[in-house]
Amino acid sequence: MPNDRKPASGKRSLSTIEEKSEQAGEIAVQLLNELMNFLADRDPKSIEQIGRNNRILKTLENTITEDCTKYISTSSLNAKQTRRIIAILKISDRFTKIGSLIEETGSKVLTLPEISRENKLFSELFSLGNHSELVLRNSNKAFTQNNISIAYSVIANINDVTNRYDDLFKNLLIAMVDEIRTITENMYIQIVAKEFETITNYCLTSCEQVIFSSNSETSEKKL
Repeated sequence: MPNDRKPASGKRSLSTIEEKSEQAGEIAVQLLNELMNFLADRDPKSIEQIGRNNRILKTLENTITEDCTKYISTSSLNAKQTRRIIAILKISDRFTKIGSLIEETGSKVLTLPEISRENKLFSELFSLGNHSELVLRNSNKAFTQNNISIAYSVIANINDVTNRYDDLFKNLLIAMVDEIRTITENMYIQIVAKEFETITNYCLTSCEQVIFSSNSETSEKKL
């Protein structure tokens, strides 16, 4: 019985899917940047913009999933192409999770009292957020370039974010013990800081997928 499936020469289709995935990553970075801006100015319009961009991101993920399904059903994929499609699906899902997490965090912040700019831990929170944004940008670069070296570099640097969060958490506990009146304010900082750390964990998964899709001898379990 003849095989009606098209040969895996449909690079244009795969390239289109990859372009959409790259766009999803750019939106995720934009969302994180918008959250940082909201922390600085507390403008409710920023939350509205985050909501709009998150809806765009979710729609894009649905499109990517549909395109991947069609591509799989109409092409005879080799092992590398199959791994790449799996990676795209998983990384696209991570971008959507990041978007939802950012929108939820923004909504939480909106209900909390404004942090005094005199709180030195607020600057540590911003430093952590900026570092998380850098990790997200670099993990996206690893994915779009399908670059294992960048992926390994990001994975190595993620420990730095964890260490920064741990140091901030310790400082927050000390501050709350020393000054009870700052408990609410410092709890707010802790909530947002934890979300920044979670975002970098999603980046870790994305980089692992880049390695998995690029190396035929690397299994997901080893990662």
